[in-house]
Amino acid sequence: MFSDRLRLAQLVVLRVTSATVRRLNLNPLTRWRLSGPVADELLIAPQDLTTADPTLANDLYAGYFSFGGHTVNCQGISPFDVETSAPDWHAALHSFGWLKHLRAADTGVAKTQARVLVDDWIRMNGSYNAATWQVDLTSKRIIAWLCHSPLLLEGCDHTFYRRFMKSLTRQVRFLRLVAKEAPAGMPRLRVAIALAYAAICISGHQSFVKNSMRRLDKELSGQILPDGGHVSRNPRAILDVMALLLPLRQAIIARDVAPGDAMMGAIDRMMPMLRFFRLGDGNFGHFNGMSETPADLLATVLAYDDNATETMLNAPHSGYQRLFAGRTVALVDCGKLPPQPVSGDIHAGCLSFEMSSGTERIVINCGRPGQNALGPDNALWLKLARTTAAHSTLSLNEQSSCRFVQNERVDQLLGTPVLSGPDKVEVNRQLEEGAATVTATHNGYVRPFGLKHQRSLSLAVDGTVLTGRDTLLTSRGKPVESKNKHVFHIRFHLHPLVAAVSSSSRIVELKLASGERWLFSCQGVDANVEESVALSDVFGAKPCLQIVLQGLVGEDSVIDWAFQRLS
Repeated sequence: MFSDRLRLAQLVVLRVTSATVRRLNLNPLTRWRLSGPVADELLIAPQDLTTADPTLANDLYAGYFSFGGHTVNCQGISPFDVETSAPDWHAALHSFGWLKHLRAADTGVAKTQARVLVDDWIRMNGSYNAATWQVDLTSKRIIAWLCHSPLLLEGCDHTFYRRFMKSLTRQVRFLRLVAKEAPAGMPRLRVAIALAYAAICISGHQSFVKNSMRRLDKELSGQILPDGGHVSRNPRAILDVMALLLPLRQAIIARDVAPGDAMMGAIDRMMPMLRFFRLGDGNFGHFNGMSETPADLLATVLAYDDNATETMLNAPHSGYQRLFAGRTVALVDCGKLPPQPVSGDIHAGCLSFEMSSGTERIVINCGRPGQNALGPDNALWLKLARTTAAHSTLSLNEQSSCRFVQNERVDQLLGTPVLSGPDKVEVNRQLEEGAATVTATHNGYVRPFGLKHQRSLSLAVDGTVLTGRDTLLTSRGKPVESKNKHVFHIRFHLHPLVAAVSSSSRIVELKLASGERWLFSCQGVDANVEESVALSDVFGAKPCLQIVLQGLVGEDSVIDWAFQRLS
């Protein structure tokens, strides 16, 4: 469509312009701006909240570097001399997050190994290098070096100390030069956080504190929504941001610096959202780029919540609704598309839901694999994971409610943003006699088919019954009366540990791992049990089942269904 091509052209121009500005800022004639006085010392080392495994230090010492599902045996050479076709491995290596494992080992060998590796990086990448000085990589590296500076600097010789401080200072100058041209969303926010870390931690940078706090406040105000969600709508983003902001807040307090109002407000808003996104098993729902939940990191961040209150049920700015009663929880995606520059993780899962009973999940979305979790076919799986069919919702003619970039070269440049999709989602939440009902309508199928999808979900007061109704409406919101050739599919992907057996054409019996039993029933169409897959950045792909309802629009335009607990 012309409008999609226009949006694509605008995104390409924006990205190319930003890249050109970065290159101009760092061309050989102007790289002198990375030089200057070297800071004398580090004043404080923020805490790294991510979980460390001291046993992995032995692997690193032996030359085995495993990142992003890819392992490299360096065989006695520096890992920075290794050539690999795995971009995630390269990014993880040069971001230095693995320093935490060496620090956790707390041995003289680990300290020596850490210094040798950092010294290797400085020797080979100390001057600007487009591949290893990418904006997001540099931000992560600065944060890692600052957090683990005690590991690197305690007891080191003066020569290494000066090389380290010189390289760190140059990288911070680089970030200040390119901060405005950093990609929108998390990369730009991480730049602001890294610069705030540097201003607080490095001596002689006091003059940058106010500017850094102001930059960070500006990014947080634009990216953290009023309800505490992130503008990208990816639940993982708020956990990653909190894991960086909480240590920064502690360092700011220790340095007796006034924290920015926007930063403190963002922390206060995001903490309840961490609880909002949790299902009964304690993990986040699989929405818009979210895969496996790092349970250890989530528990660590939640331990900082001194004002834990009842979990909120409505996140209108982020576009999510939560139903909770008895032992049952349901999370519903009711959000419109985020701004295109931050839509690289968005999925075509509008009006999809996930459901749990007690600590067991029943209905899921397929999730998202890691970058290298599924080998050569991983890129294909990543695309399939974003389709509507990979979500527990309705699709029309097996097409997605969003239109994605289909050009591989443009994908590499832009990071697979969404061109168009649901930009209007009407949501109504009601409480009748204690039972909560959420009704939402999206327009993602208006342009290709002239139809809207409406879904109502209602959870009984005791949590034993979740009833749903899927309705197809005309673009004007009227019921579809005339029969046509459009085919709809309504999918309910089931957790890998849920067994499903059809007891009749419209009834499916579900058995959970604990022995708990549920009954799925529907009206108007048959319910078929088919194969599906659950995707993960940890486990790759696991086989599971799905319940599929299929019919013709106009003939079956209102479909009622229900999940009922039996025991």
